[in-house]
Amino acid sequence: MALQILCGFSVEEISNAFLTNKETIKKRLYRTKTNLRNDNFQIESLNKIKIQSRLETVLKTLYLLFNEGFFSKTNNQLIRKELCSESI
Repeated sequence: MALQILCGFSVEEISNAFLTNKETIKKRLYRTKTNLRNDNFQIESLNKIKIQSRLETVLKTLYLLFNEGFFSKTNNQLIRKELCSESI
């Protein structure tokens, strides 16, 4: 979900990042959106423990953002400098 909303990735770019097909990613995104809606997701401030527990996910997202920038399969450019710079 972070790759789509925060990084602006298309379903195709996300499926390439996770080495899976587009239909699987579409289903995952749909389930995630439904869960957030059903759980009445609220943005709240995080304490140190919550930040630490989410750090691995944030780092993985940054890695996938850089990876798409450095070796893009979905765009006409092999290296997308704006994605590399954003991830750094």
